[in-house]
Amino acid sequence: MLLWAQYWYNIAFHHSMGMSPYQAVYGTPPPSLIREAENSWKDLVELQESYPNFNFVDKVAVKEGSTVTRVGEWGNGGRHVASKKQNDDIRCHEVLRNSLFLMGEIGGNDLNYLFFQQKSAEDVKTYVPYVINAIASAIHELIGVGARTLIVPGDVPIGCSVIYLTIYESPDKKQYDQSGCLKWLNEFVEYYNHELQSELDKLRILHPHANIIYADYYNAALPLYRDPKKFGFIGLKACCGKGGPYNFNELVKCGDPSVNVCDDPSKYIGWDGIHLTEAAYKLIAQGIIKGQHSQPQFSSLCLSNENFLYFNS
Repeated sequence: MLLWAQYWYNIAFHHSMGMSPYQAVYGTPPPSLIREAENSWKDLVELQESYPNFNFVDKVAVKEGSTVTRVGEWGNGGRHVASKKQNDDIRCHEVLRNSLFLMGEIGGNDLNYLFFQQKSAEDVKTYVPYVINAIASAIHELIGVGARTLIVPGDVPIGCSVIYLTIYESPDKKQYDQSGCLKWLNEFVEYYNHELQSELDKLRILHPHANIIYADYYNAALPLYRDPKKFGFIGLKACCGKGGPYNFNELVKCGDPSVNVCDDPSKYIGWDGIHLTEAAYKLIAQGIIKGQHSQPQFSSLCLSNENFLYFNS
């Protein structure tokens, strides 16, 4: 999935910083985790490389090309590769059993698309079951090919996201909380995350041999907005952007040659208006891996690993 992650900032990070987010942190390009995959699955990744602006979303959340469809393709591809590797190398399932799978977060862009069309929260709620069903199906697929430990993230507080604050800017101060975030959007995320956790409870009963971990992105991120100075942040403005009260312009986004990047991204929560900075993501990861924002907690699962040492620094 790292190849997908390289483009998950769209192309904004790469164009403005000259490298991918992974490379900015670790100093090397992201490795290919599917180098030995069968061509049919590899082609799916190469398609993404050819079209870096390609998204899961196509018109509405359940159309071809959406999360519902793409997750199924990835699951089928994973099963095919696992089957091939089992024939060639019996250790494949051992690798899957000892791997940590990060399930997204899946569906965020589907919901974003609907909100960007200024649909009401009640309208968007009607799509939530489809997104959650796609996530559940993907979990079933991966457990079916041998996965045993999966992290399933919830959504972030989109009411604090600069792009949403710009689209839904309102003179009605009652729509905002004490941090300047839009209350109704965060209330929607709370609803979505509650529905997702309910589904995960059912999956844990169906798969008692698997560790299905809910990563609470929402409550891990919320303190950054509640008290930004405590964490060395300046507030809601985007680091990479141009104009407006939040340093964001829908027509001239991060990655455009005319857009400047802030001098010190570590002082910002928001990167480009919708994604967060590495500094913010690191704190969120610490809250999930070392803190209270996972269910069950990592410490109870004995998941200590040298790969997590970065988050201890």
